[in-house]
Amino acid sequence: MSRAFYLFFILQFAFAGIYTPKVNAQIIQTNRFEAEHKSSDHNFNIIPLNKEGLILTRESGKFEDNKKLWDIIQLDSTLNEIWSDKIKLNNRLDLVGYEYAPQQLYLLFRSGEAESNNFTLLHFSLATHQYSEYEIKHQIEFRLTHFTIVGSTAIFGGYAMKQPAVLLFSMAEKQLKVVPGFLLHDTELLDIRINLNSTFNVLLADRGKKETKRLLIRTYDETGALLLEDEMTLDKGKTPLTGITSALVKDEIIVIGTYGLGAAKLATGFYSAIIDPYKEQPIHYTELTQLEHFVDYLGEKKAAKVKRSAERQRERAKPPTFKNSIALIRIHETDKGFLLLSEVYHSSTSLNSSYWGGGYPYNMYGRPGYGGYGYSPYGYGYPYYNSRYSSGYPYSSSYNNSNNNYHNNEVRMLESVMVFFDEQAKPNWDESLKFNNVKYSGLEQASDFTETSKGIRIMYKRNGEILSKLSVPHDDHSLMDTVKVKLLNESDIIRNDSDQDGALRHWYKNNFYTWGYHTVKDKSKSQDPTRYVFYINKITAE
Repeated sequence: MSRAFYLFFILQFAFAGIYTPKVNAQIIQTNRFEAEHKSSDHNFNIIPLNKEGLILTRESGKFEDNKKLWDIIQLDSTLNEIWSDKIKLNNRLDLVGYEYAPQQLYLLFRSGEAESNNFTLLHFSLATHQYSEYEIKHQIEFRLTHFTIVGSTAIFGGYAMKQPAVLLFSMAEKQLKVVPGFLLHDTELLDIRINLNSTFNVLLADRGKKETKRLLIRTYDETGALLLEDEMTLDKGKTPLTGITSALVKDEIIVIGTYGLGAAKLATGFYSAIIDPYKEQPIHYTELTQLEHFVDYLGEKKAAKVKRSAERQRERAKPPTFKNSIALIRIHETDKGFLLLSEVYHSSTSLNSSYWGGGYPYNMYGRPGYGGYGYSPYGYGYPYYNSRYSSGYPYSSSYNNSNNNYHNNEVRMLESVMVFFDEQAKPNWDESLKFNNVKYSGLEQASDFTETSKGIRIMYKRNGEILSKLSVPHDDHSLMDTVKVKLLNESDIIRNDSDQDGALRHWYKNNFYTWGYHTVKDKSKSQDPTRYVFYINKITAE
């Protein structure tokens, strides 16, 4: 009996090894930056510079020569301070965007919230720390939604007279011009994306009353010359709500977005297609319930019930009833296809654009103060890693103005969803990470990811903890990990941590950074043991 039990135990152990993923990955916090923060201090804007480090900037609250002083600090990739300065700007200027290129930093300001107000662009050389200042007078009411840089040209996307428009400002010639072919009635600007070859894509969508909707994709050079144009017609009854393109790291450009049925403002599924102006390419439609893990956040029993109901609807050729709010974040291009990161959320009030029934309220990557990607969320050798696109969500405004009320809502973030699309733009694999009670006062990016040799690592921060999931494509197993935000001293303990003023973002390669504000008590000190600090931690996913 003892020998039989021993053999049974060995066999059980061996079979368990077969079904355990062959990974032993972890996340390590390698460096920390910390600065004392007073209640009267302005919050920092965090601008990633890829492997060159980070830029921190904020209003200092001080004035000189009747001008407002701004702090600017550069950290290297180990979070050591290597440069700091104060710049003097007009009192009315507010930071509304940024962009980064190797050794170059661009900060975009606007004078007040009125759409008729001009822009001020600062161009810094990170090698010399000298900067040039440009005043950009557009002389029209212009609602900014996208900002990026190609070469020596600043690109502004937005709305003039409630119609999409793209403006180009040449820093070399100090001239502003309007790109022709826009100002189209019943059309929405979904995305502006820079490509690896110093061109940029513009994605437009129908918002008219016709049952058949179109997507219009155009590629321009930095002078605004049209290079390519492609038009895609969606199936009857399907309305594009959002959309983003890839950035020509691969030879193909993919367009991925969400669609609804008719006038619905919630997404029914994803559409995806390869852009080819020379021949017609099929558009692939994937209902949310057709993804393996999309409804995981509902719980096992409810998710199974929703999937069964959706399957019966498909068998009877009935329109799907399951819908949700989805924010697209970024596309990462791989050797075999395209990885899309998106997030599912619920808002207490409508977050739709005041101009259109669909789309998103603001450009998350580009909202100052939240360390977003800017209008160009791509790293890994992309020409510009962080612009204020929020590069992350393709929303309708990168700042809060009188036409928008997007930052006075409670938004509950439900889940992060990864979908892999192959080179034919067909969904091949998906994974999700459920958020644990993550709420914001406006729609913010909550999670991010990186591709490692061991799988896809998805991460987010909550209540002083970093939560992550490592998933292997086409493997039913995944590894969850939770670690505390590492403090400066072993004797430190967190007394209070604010999730509203911090988050986590991918930085470069397999590195992330997380930031926030918290009260820390040093148990080794008998006098003044408590300090309130702004912090940034560097995280490496192995």
